[in-house]
Amino acid sequence: MNAPWALPADWRVQALQALGTLAIAIIGALIARAIQLPLPWMIGAMLATTLVALFDLRIAGYGVRLPMAPRLVMVPVIGVMLGSGFSPEIVGQMADWWATMAGLLVFVAASLFSVYTLNRRVFGLDKPTAYFSAIPGGVIESAILGEMAGGDGRTISLIHFCRVLLAVLTIPITMRLIFGPVGSVAIAPDALDTALSPSDVALLIGAGVVGFVGAKRIGVPGAAITGPMVLSAIVHVTGWTAAHPPSWLVITAQLVMGATLGSRFAGYALSQAMQAMRAALVTVVVMITIAALIALILRPFMAESFTAMILAYAPGGLAEMSLIALSLNIGVAFVATHHIARIIIAMIGAPIAYRLFIDRTAKLT
Repeated sequence: MNAPWALPADWRVQALQALGTLAIAIIGALIARAIQLPLPWMIGAMLATTLVALFDLRIAGYGVRLPMAPRLVMVPVIGVMLGSGFSPEIVGQMADWWATMAGLLVFVAASLFSVYTLNRRVFGLDKPTAYFSAIPGGVIESAILGEMAGGDGRTISLIHFCRVLLAVLTIPITMRLIFGPVGSVAIAPDALDTALSPSDVALLIGAGVVGFVGAKRIGVPGAAITGPMVLSAIVHVTGWTAAHPPSWLVITAQLVMGATLGSRFAGYALSQAMQAMRAALVTVVVMITIAALIALILRPFMAESFTAMILAYAPGGLAEMSLIALSLNIGVAFVATHHIARIIIAMIGAPIAYRLFIDRTAKLT
């Protein structure tokens, strides 16, 4: 009987697949950087691995595959980096965010029921699959709840993956076309690097590890990024450190996140992926339209820019959208805080609304 810490029998194959996937991701990232795409390390990695996965291309007989473990290691790095963007001045401004926080309730409700209706009438999905594919919240949580309600968890997951992929791909490119080179394009990757003392390193690592483990134990949504971000914010706001994770580590995190997202399409037929892409494209367009309308209405009451408000409501993943805000240098604390609130609202409110308005007999616990 194998020890509980023993490696799986095919660990060598898994390791080779992971290394091959990362190699493809790096090639894609370098191409994206050469043609000056925004957020090249994540978008390039994501596009390259997605294309290889969808067309089932193989290197030495193996397709792309990246375990979730590297992402779980790297996402806290992004959380710590986001937390370093908080300051006493920003904390003082958070009370002024009440309008956009209230707008999140409208955004989640309007997006959910608009996309649900389209999923039913245009794409012919059954009620639970259509509904839980439309939630502007967590991928895994939505798939689990959808399966509990009798939906197709695989379809729900695929549509959500496509939604995040399209949001990550289109939002930074669109912002660059409209507003010109900003953030990562205008600033050298190491422009924000500072010398790290041993105490800085200990505080940053502690924020990442303790934040992740603590948030996971108490069931905080998006624990891998939320916990590290909160602890990092605390040590930065209190003045214990002013350090950031080094740029090379943030770039590595972007590569891993992009490769993980792209490799999730492995095993799906191209026709399945294209059908999910169509549904996800409609989802992104509808949600961005709703976000823009709410941002226009609330703009006179907010000090934040219109682009920051759009990014705060954007229909992508918490880690991905926060990373876009970081790379484009747009209201990092504002955007990250709103995405955490969006996930909490969606994950608590959506199941309640499903039982109230869609199926009173559904068992979602």
